[in-house]
Amino acid sequence: MGLAEKRQQKEFEVNVLPMLVSNLKTTVGKDVPVEIEWEPFWDGYGHCIEGMASYAPEAILMAMKNICADDMGKEALQGALNKVQLVHNPSAVTKIAFEGGVLLIKHFWGSGSIQSHWIETEIMKKL
Repeated sequence: MGLAEKRQQKEFEVNVLPMLVSNLKTTVGKDVPVEIEWEPFWDGYGHCIEGMASYAPEAILMAMKNICADDMGKEALQGALNKVQLVHNPSAVTKIAFEGGVLLIKHFWGSGSIQSHWIETEIMKKL
């Protein structure tokens, strides 16, 4: 990973991740850690970190706000959701899954591939 990718990763970790975690806590009503698998970005995909920073938080938070629109939804998420895991998938195949309390979003975060509303809808289906 080059210097540019390291800077983008650091910027995400300092500026985007804390805001996402804080907003998740406010929306869901409990701490929900967000884990990023950085290794797939290191092989020439560092520029995709910006795409993930631009669209992943919005899609995740909108889905959570829709689910937590009432007490029933909020209580359901509090009991089920333990972690969000974001993975860059260079093969451009999107996978959204919920298993064992982990919401996995595996997506190609490069420009032109972002479908924030579709991801939001798929998250709501899985949860």
